[in-house]
Amino acid sequence: MIARRRLLAGAAALAAASAMSADAAVVMKIGRHLAKVRRALDRAGRLERAIYVERGTMTNAAVMPLVDKLDTYAPYFAIVLVPGWEARP
Repeated sequence: MIARRRLLAGAAALAAASAMSADAAVVMKIGRHLAKVRRALDRAGRLERAIYVERGTMTNAAVMPLVDKLDTYAPYFAIVLVPGWEARP
């Protein structure tokens, strides 16, 4: 169990590093990992730009800034978008 926790912590660190170096990012299949994705984006300084999309093609779709989503529940196919246009001239 300890090795698994280290692996998850390492994956979160890698995700944060990737988010910092990428111009834009899309994180798919969020499901039970929403809290981890939120922490990684926060560490990368990209949380404020992240957009949460749940059931995006359905009538009961939910689209909001990730910082406004206060719970940690997300359907398996939810996605988080991190726009990259803030660096453009």
